[in-house]
Amino acid sequence: RRSRRGWASAQRSRSRRRVQVNEINDKTDGVEDWLLPNTQLKYAYRDSKRDDSAAFFGALALTQDVFGGDGVSAIVGAASSGPSASAAIVTARSLTPQISYSSSSPLLSDGRAYSYFLRTVPSDAFQSDAIVDVLQNLFEYTSVSTIASTDSYGSAGISAFLSAAANANPPLAVLTSQNFARDTTDFSEQLRGLRNVSPGARDLKSRARRAAPVQLPGCCVWCAVHGGLGYCAWRAVSGGASSRAAAGSPDHGTHALIAGRL
Repeated sequence: RRSRRGWASAQRSRSRRRVQVNEINDKTDGVEDWLLPNTQLKYAYRDSKRDDSAAFFGALALTQDVFGGDGVSAIVGAASSGPSASAAIVTARSLTPQISYSSSSPLLSDGRAYSYFLRTVPSDAFQSDAIVDVLQNLFEYTSVSTIASTDSYGSAGISAFLSAAANANPPLAVLTSQNFARDTTDFSEQLRGLRNVSPGARDLKSRARRAAPVQLPGCCVWCAVHGGLGYCAWRAVSGGASSRAAAGSPDHGTHALIAGRL
């Protein structure tokens, strides 16, 4: 079920696109009237609801049913990687170009599986290299533990991170790798796994509660990082754009909590 914030974000996005299409179609307002001078754009919507199944059937409707059965010429979306991947199965079969503005899973770089999919954002594979570089060279961390959701976005994101950590020079050690289902609300088991390799995970527990909601819709990757200067937790939430840091307790050295989009 979509949250109120997610619904409001979708409505704002739809309104922006309606304004953009109307502006392109208006050849008398003096704003970019040269763009597609002999073309009138029509558009249809289907809500992916950040759900793989909804995205799949929405793409089917857009490619087969709308505009009297003619279907669309192209699809913009989805925002999240999992729904984009599901829709891309349909667009590849129907030979319909699909472009996403925020789906960053490395899985979507597979041109054979998603032959009609394009995106305007870089793959998480590149961002994972940057994250490892920051952890090693800025924070001087030497080892990490990871927590990732088991959906396609989380599994691909953490796989890219683990690969980047292993290929670093020197490698960034991964002490344990925990995972959880997307709709998980109790992270006790994962926290026990962290505590088994690092007593500092107890401090991480309280910080994690302050940094993220109890339920993590569209959740991707957490990294609990320790070694070097102290402990750090990093998370990415699909569609999020905010970042923040929290200073740690002086009794436990230097701690940081970093939240941001992967």
